[in-house]
Formats: sequence, structure tokens, C-alpha cells
Amino acid sequence: MTNSWPPEQGTGCAANLDSMEFFQVGPTKHLRYDPSSRVNIITGDNSLGKTFLLESIWWAITGRWIESVNAPRRDAPRAAPRMIFSLNTPERVSRFDVRYDWTKHAWIPDARTGRAGGIAIYARYDGSYVIWDTLSKNGDGSRDDDQVMLDRRELWHGKRGDGVHGYEISICNGLLLDWVAWQTKQARYEETFETFVRCLKILSPPEGRAFEPDEPIWMLGDEREIPALKMDYGVVPLLHASAGVKRIIGLAYVTIWAWFRHKRNAALARRNPLDRMVLIVDEVDAHLHPKWQRSIVPAVLDTIDTLSGDLRVQAHFATHSPLVLASVEPMLRDDEDSLHHLSLTGDTVSLDLVDFRNQGSVDAWLTSDVFGLRHARSMEAEKLIERAKQLQLADDSDPVQVAEVDRGLLRHLRDDDEFWPRWRYFADSAFRRRQ
Repeated sequence: MTNSWPPEQGTGCAANLDSMEFFQVGPTKHLRYDPSSRVNIITGDNSLGKTFLLESIWWAITGRWIESVNAPRRDAPRAAPRMIFSLNTPERVSRFDVRYDWTKHAWIPDARTGRAGGIAIYARYDGSYVIWDTLSKNGDGSRDDDQVMLDRRELWHGKRGDGVHGYEISICNGLLLDWVAWQTKQARYEETFETFVRCLKILSPPEGRAFEPDEPIWMLGDEREIPALKMDYGVVPLLHASAGVKRIIGLAYVTIWAWFRHKRNAALARRNPLDRMVLIVDEVDAHLHPKWQRSIVPAVLDTIDTLSGDLRVQAHFATHSPLVLASVEPMLRDDEDSLHHLSLTGDTVSLDLVDFRNQGSVDAWLTSDVFGLRHARSMEAEKLIERAKQLQLADDSDPVQVAEVDRGLLRHLRDDDEFWPRWRYFADSAFRRRQ
């Protein structure tokens, strides 16, 4: 099973994704994704293919599968499975047509040359990260040595591997060691640490104290110095931070680590750093309080601007959160950003480009076509309101049923719910008729 493109096709200008089309692969027989050049928000119910799409974007950009290869549908005809995608570089748009070889159980690229290089970061749903950089090699000389995968433990404690000559090398020191080194050896890492601190501040929750490093501390049973954060309620060792804090600090660390690693290796190769980056974040709202969900996407984009004023990012965010969509209303640009929605009709999954219109409130997003709730209330309240509407439409409503629904509404609706005025008028009329 092949896991990557041929190695000679990993050089060139940085690229982003222009389009991607699937035939007999994944959740449906045909799917097309046409991303915008800057921000792409991807929504949809569980199991409709958001992660499948993100993994495929990664493969199209990097030529690398992460853990497993996307397989054709079990009912696919032999000649049908294909993935067609286009990559956009400053020089041209290149189209690639890749077909599945059932004998080799692999996707076989068509004849082509000059596949684009680049830098990409993928924050996955499980807390792991993947970094791809054609200017940075891991040292083992393998075909996939321009890709680094960090599971949750390696993100914090580092990753080691075999060097070209068989000796062990450090592929990534990990967040804990790098943070302390950046902070305590500022003569060497001054720019890195200053950028890291700025990014932490940008990514902080919108209310309360912004993330601010304190002096590293020791913890019982561990000889390492551990990074610490100043919080509203005191100093907290990073290992004791909440899941949400760890998620966002992990994203900040990987972004800084990948960018400064890229700059360092570009200098060693006597090249300028690339001016494009692809960022993929699955479940960008994971572990975050609603207040934080409402600010996270603009903050992530601001951190990229902090790295370099010349760096352009194409971002792909998957989310289940209406607060994330509400947060991007003020910043979306029609010519650079788009909203994509996966939906199920019968047994067919479709991916549609949604006309992004400001909804004005989170409730409005919940009841929009994107999330599809009939009411921004509890399920019990929704059922009662639908029963109440049926009674209101009936020619002669049963007062006993009206009283039963009225008691239920009293239990499940707030006193100032907008449904009360029209229901109260109808229910009082029904009770008077009964008398």
C-alpha cells in the first residue's frame, strides 16, 4: 500500500487547495469541495464526512496519508473510484486525477511533474497534530520524512526517531521542554518566545486574565522545569491546566514551532520562507466554553498574521458550534471566505456552498438550515410547542388537551418566552369556550 506521492514530486512553490472532487469514495457517490482562498467553515451532522473531508484535504495538499488510506465505497464499480483535485500556486493551477488500484489497494497518481511543496498544520479531533513542511526533514531519509505526527503525549513530552546514520535524533522536543528553553534562553530564542507570548495573549479567553507565562516551576517527582501560567486565581502548572486551555496552548505551540522550524530550515537551504500556509482544524470548538467559542476562529487567524505579515493562510475549520459561525460574521469576506455544509437527503450526502448571511443571533443560527433545529429550546419544549401549534390550527381544539399542553409549557418555557403571548390568547379563549 502506497502512503505518499513519489518523492521527486515534493518540491516547488507553496500551494493551497483550489478544488477537490470525489467519485465513489467516502460517504457518497459524488462530492465536490470548492474552498475559498482564506477561510472555509465546514459544518454538518455527525458521520456525514467532515473528518473524511479534512483528511482528504491534507492528502491532496501534502501527498501523505496520516494513519489510513481513504478507501473506495464497498459498492463502487471497479473503474469508478477517483479523486480529482487542483492545487493553486502563484504560478498556476495544477489539476491531478488519481484513480484507485484494486490490486495494490492504493491510489495511483497520474503522470505529472512539479508537485507543489509547502507548509501545512493539521489539528486533529483527538488532540494530535500533523505538520508537513517540504523544507524541513526529520532526518531518517524516508519518503515521508517531511511530515511529523505528534500524538497527545508527544506534543507535550517530545518525539524521537532514527537519524540517517542510525542514531537517535530529536524530531520535536515537545511543548514542555521548548517552552522552558524559549523562556529561559531568551538571548537565543527571544523572537520565538516573544511571538509565542503574543499568540498566547491573542488566543486567550475573551474574558478574564489573558494567558501570561509565569516562571517555570518544579513538580514533585519530576526533575524537569514545568511551564506555568498566571491565572486569575493564582499560578497553575501547565500540566494541571484544563482541557480547553491545553487544547489552545497546544495549537499555539505547534504553530510557533512549525513556523520557526520552517524559517530555520529555509535559511539552511539558502531559501526564503514560503509565503503560504494551509491550516486545518477539526472541531475548532472542542473543550471551549461558549464565550471562548465566540472568539476562537478570529483569534487563530490573528496568530497567523503575528508570525509574518507576508504569510497567507488557507484555513479549513470543521465545527458543530453556532457560536463559531456567529463569531465569524463580522470578519467574513465574500471574495475570500465561504461556508460549506454537509447534509443528508434520503441516502445521499451532499456538500453545499452556503450563502453566508448574518443571522444576528446564536438562536437564529441554531434554527437556520445549517444546524436545522426547529426551536432553540429543549426537546421537551420543542415537542410541546409543536403540539400547541397543531391545537391552534385545529377547527375545534379539545380544551382538555389545551390544558395539558398549557401545564407542560409552564414547566418547560421561561416566563418571558416569545411563544407565550399568542399561546396565552388562544388558551384563554379555549378555556372560556369550555365554561
